[in-house]
Amino acid sequence: MKSVLDQTHTNWEVIIVDDKSEFNEYQKLLSVTNDKRIRVIQNSTDLKGPSICRNIGASEANGKYLLFLDSDDLLAPFCLEQRIREMEANPAIKLGIFLMQEFEVEPSDAKGYYNLTDILPNYFVNSFLQNKNPWQTMAPLWEKDFFNAIGGFDEELFYMEDPELHVRALLKDSTCIETFYHLPADCYYRINYHDDSKADFYENSIRYRILFFEKVCHLLLQKNLFIKYKKDIQNGLMKLFRSFMIYRINLYPDYYKAFIQLISKYNIFPLYKLSLIYLTVLTWRSTNNLVKVLKLRGLTYRMLS
Repeated sequence: MKSVLDQTHTNWEVIIVDDKSEFNEYQKLLSVTNDKRIRVIQNSTDLKGPSICRNIGASEANGKYLLFLDSDDLLAPFCLEQRIREMEANPAIKLGIFLMQEFEVEPSDAKGYYNLTDILPNYFVNSFLQNKNPWQTMAPLWEKDFFNAIGGFDEELFYMEDPELHVRALLKDSTCIETFYHLPADCYYRINYHDDSKADFYENSIRYRILFFEKVCHLLLQKNLFIKYKKDIQNGLMKLFRSFMIYRINLYPDYYKAFIQLISKYNIFPLYKLSLIYLTVLTWRSTNNLVKVLKLRGLTYRMLS
């Protein structure tokens, strides 16, 4: 909140959406500030998570533009001034993407950018599908009408909600989306940040990545774009399998079933790749000493790449 209060552009409102905190925590939140530009709203729906909370905030917003700021991230003092200046100078742009710098404790302690600045605009959708996100939730400034036109965040998604939203935006109208990577980074994304909410990270990463691909596959089929992006979907799903699922194949058997159902439903992989996936799962589930001696786990894992 301090990073918002320090903005050089002062014509803003903040809507803090509390996601059903305990009573004492909610009372603390109400006492954050007495600034009239700040409102605190409690999520009173049956849903929880970032998607529903951001949609509630967006529906309550009075301004022309929307910026989604998570509770562990920061804005540079010139952030709003820079973004609004550029958007107002380019009225055809409905979604502006700005540079976001990474940090751990203070904004000056890291130099890397979250944005993948070397990806060409006509490859943005491909990159999201391959799980190489070109930008994150805080990097865009949305024109509210465009955000509403694409339906806001998908409230079924607890993870992967921002890539899914950005894919829909790009497929809706990529001509009104512009990157401003020639300008200085105006916000800061916290990396290596862990708290109790990260305890279920791997389970949720698997669960919601599968749901993400289910939704985008359905969307691409509707738009007759599935064949165009099928290779990217293959790469994204294989990255999910190799990076997240295989190490936890015995821990989450139901998600493995959901994964197989997904790739079978949309006929995503050729037969030889499906056979390699099955073989890899067999070796990773095996307790046979011969499998360990011959290092078959590592062999089948490498064959997938």
